[in-house]
Amino acid sequence: LKELIKKFTIDERINLDGKETWRCYDLRIELLRAKERIECIRHISRHRILTEVERRFVKAIGKRISDRCREMTDHQALQHKKLKLNNLTVGTGDEKETSKPKKQDDELSSDEEDGGGIDLDADGMRILKRHLDDAAEYEGEEDEQRIVLSQQKVEDTFMEISTESEGENAETTVERDADANDSSLDAQLRSQEAEASRIQSVITSSPLVKDYKFDVKSNRWCTVTFQLPLSTKTKLDVGALVERELENFLVWETPGIEKCIVRCENRGDDQYQVLATQGINVQVMNFMALMKHSDVLDVNTLYSNDLNMMCNNYGIEACGRALVKEIIRVFTPYGIDVNWRHLTLAADYMTFTGRIQPFSRGAMSLSASPLQRMTFETTIAFMRDALINGDDDHLMSPSSRLVIGGLLRGGTGIFDVMLPKLNILTAYNKS
Repeated sequence: LKELIKKFTIDERINLDGKETWRCYDLRIELLRAKERIECIRHISRHRILTEVERRFVKAIGKRISDRCREMTDHQALQHKKLKLNNLTVGTGDEKETSKPKKQDDELSSDEEDGGGIDLDADGMRILKRHLDDAAEYEGEEDEQRIVLSQQKVEDTFMEISTESEGENAETTVERDADANDSSLDAQLRSQEAEASRIQSVITSSPLVKDYKFDVKSNRWCTVTFQLPLSTKTKLDVGALVERELENFLVWETPGIEKCIVRCENRGDDQYQVLATQGINVQVMNFMALMKHSDVLDVNTLYSNDLNMMCNNYGIEACGRALVKEIIRVFTPYGIDVNWRHLTLAADYMTFTGRIQPFSRGAMSLSASPLQRMTFETTIAFMRDALINGDDDHLMSPSSRLVIGGLLRGGTGIFDVMLPKLNILTAYNKS
């Protein structure tokens, strides 16, 4: 969301509602125009952004504020408990020391402002300072409430005048064009109902939300009002909470895709644009989601380095060719050039069972040849298992043939040269 907004502002004020006093925070969010954003996020409409803000962002901000207020309340309760214990500790002295703080407390009721001529210890000075700070803060809140009340009276008067003038203009317009504007009035009523529904859904999303306003015409801004009781004397840094939520809130994403880029590749004399993604979406595991966009994408050239996905969609042969391609990509940056025939042999051995088998001791343990298992890794372990289980080796694998010094059953060693016995005897007799 941070990449989609132009700015956000927070106005703090205090409202008096009967016998209760509330601290209100007006959060205003202004969205960027499509041409002012980076290219990859210009397709997201402002209506979609505001919809996500109303549906999830306001609720997340309300939860953050509630958690922070709860932490502050617990912290203040703990500090009050510690201060109470300190006061009890101060009052456990001798009678002389006890009577002196009492006398000082009596004097504080009339001489709190100057505090002159009073000798206090460290604990007494801390209590006195806290007492004076609370009094100053209370007076400051009263002044602030008076200012807010006067401003609110002026605003209410102005709103009444503007409402009366708007009502008179509306009545004049309706009387003049009553017959011609029936359809437009119906549309306006429907839009007003939709607006009221949106506002009500935002207000009910969090118990801290009191009011919500938004740009009805162009969806370029919205204002959310959060209301908190004045039970805590410490002010809440709502701006930091909003900033933290903006960095983590996601408006639009494709699950599993971390990054998406478009690059150009040359194939012969032609140049093509290739769409490359970092990560794979779960819905694309069978390529069916990509097949729906065959008018934009060349579905005949789809490729992924996920070998299991290639095997499930295109078969084991395509998986073997993809395996060769990935091995070449690993060796190429280091300047290692391996003939493709060697790589196809390795790929065929890894896929000849119809599924991918890695070159590891786990896959090699499935081999039927004990000597082949021994020549790979952990010779003693494989030898011990073969002796305990009484395994037989028919000496058909290349590794087992090399161990006994025999000819490999491959290439020219795949067949035997046989001669008729009669021809051998005839040749021997002639010699």
